[in-house]
Order: sequence, then structure tokens, then C-alpha cells
Amino acid sequence: MLLDRRQFSSQVTSANTTAQAIAACDCGFNDLTEGADITQVWTSLYKADFATMSSKDLGNGFRFMQNSIKRENSAVSRAFDPNNAQRCDDGVCLAVQPQNNDKVPSGGIYTKSKGMHFGNYYTEVKVPSAHGTVSAFYVYKTDINEVDMEYNNPTGSTNSSIKATVKPQVYNGTFADPSTYKKIFAPTGEDMSQEFRTWGFHWTSDQVAYGMDGDYSQVITTNVPQLPGTLSFSHWSDGNPGYSGGPPTETTVLTFRRTWAFWNDTSVTMACKRSTAPCKLDARILSGSSADAVSSAHRIHQSIGALPLLSLLVVSVAILSLA
Repeated sequence: MLLDRRQFSSQVTSANTTAQAIAACDCGFNDLTEGADITQVWTSLYKADFATMSSKDLGNGFRFMQNSIKRENSAVSRAFDPNNAQRCDDGVCLAVQPQNNDKVPSGGIYTKSKGMHFGNYYTEVKVPSAHGTVSAFYVYKTDINEVDMEYNNPTGSTNSSIKATVKPQVYNGTFADPSTYKKIFAPTGEDMSQEFRTWGFHWTSDQVAYGMDGDYSQVITTNVPQLPGTLSFSHWSDGNPGYSGGPPTETTVLTFRRTWAFWNDTSVTMACKRSTAPCKLDARILSGSSADAVSSAHRIHQSIGALPLLSLLVVSVAILSLA
């Protein structure tokens, strides 16, 4: 049985939060993630806990990259192989292997949903200590409609940075123009490979604010993407000495522990029948261990009473208002 507004407050902050309780949030969500505007109301919530989901969950909720990309300034291709994206103890591990002929075996996954649009997007990620690869978190529609965060370490520096960009990207000759390119460093020059960090971006129609661990002060207002796309995670190398470096001489692993997002679905009208105010939610506390991943809000709604906790949660208030 679903909870009604008398049984559920507008605060969803307990580690025992269930899908049943989330179903009462038919008046939207406030994002309590550190650094977010907690007054902003969002229609939709997405959460994937890679550390608790099974390999079946991962396959149900995501597609595995299986393509090759060859850039003109790179000697070899990024060769994405589904076998290089696997569940591991800490989450989902994306591997880059040593060069094989003219290809570098790489790994990546992306959401089955192509509707990820303006919103707040986050992931907990641990980059590899080895150099010569690129770690990426992004919303992708096309090569000219992309919100992107990438960590590259071509030389082995312990103070490398995350590169935040939008596509199309502006260049001055061969140099990235700061209007569409920002750098994010760990505080006091810490080595980002030593622990999980929270990357994120707050994307609106007129700007993208990028950051790490609650500081979203790197803002881009030029060429802001306007179209929805897939939420994507990848790890690759193509030997470009000016960017990825490498390829690595041994298998190098990037780990994503979890990801979550709040965004506005333009097709959604909030019902505000079960709840009279948005649910104030820290999505990091939503977790699960055995539920099948689900890839649509409709399936979430159908399963809501049977699944106490979800490894992958996709909720839209329009669907919740149907019951």
C-alpha cells in the first residue's frame, strides 16, 4: 500500500528511505546535495548505486559502449568493449588496457534513457593513479551537444585537474578558449586518485556550473547545450600526447561508486495530491542491494510496493500521480 501525505513528511532523510516513501513525492524534489540550490524544485529523480547493484541490475539499467573513435590528432583508436565495463567491489569498474594493434581497449556505459536534461548531476568517482587515460562523466546528445567533465593525467602528475567543457567547444588556434573550458583542482593540490570524490554539474538553459565536493564555482555561459541526452561514464585512451597521453602499459581501472540526478522533465505536471510541498531529499542515502534495475518511471511505479530499496531508482512525479 502506498503512503499518503499524512504518513509521510516532506523530509526524506533517513537511511531507511524506501521506494514506497518516495512515491509520496508527487510535488517534486529539493536537492539537498552539498552545493545545490535547495530552493529549486525538480520534477524527476534518478539514482544508481553501482556498489550495491548486481551485474544484472547494471545490464538492465545501462547500455555498454561498443564502438571505436579515431580522432585526427591521435595515433590509435579508442576501442570501447563491453567486457571492459564490469561490476566490482566498489561499484562499476571501467578498464583501459594496453594498446592492441591500432586500438586501445576502453570501457564505458550510458543510461538507456535519452531524456536527461537541465538539472543537477553528480557521481562519486575514484580516478586511477596511473597516467595515460581519460576519466569522463557527461550528458551526451551529439558531438555538438554535450556537458562534459574529464580528468586526464598524461604525465603522471599528482596535481592533475578535471577539465569541464561544453560542446561545441571554442578554440584559439590549438588552445581551448576559457569561455567553454574550465579547470577544477582538488583542494591544496591533493592527489585525486587516493579516494572517492564527488563530481557534479548544475545545468540550466543559460549556464553550467561545474565542481567537486560541494564547490560548483566554475561556470560556463557560452554554447550551453539545449538538448537532452544520455548520462554517460567512460574511461579511454587514444595515445594523444596533448591530452590522454599513454596508452597505458598495463590495465588501468576507473571506479564509479554511485550517481544521482535531479532534473526537470518538460512533459511532467506535478500533481501535489499526496504531498503539499517538495520532498527535501539527499539522494545519496537511497540505497539497495537486490532489486532489479529499472529504466522507466512507469516500471518504478508498478513495482513500488514490492521493492523496499532500489539499486536503481527513476522517479517522475507525473507517473507517481497516477495512483
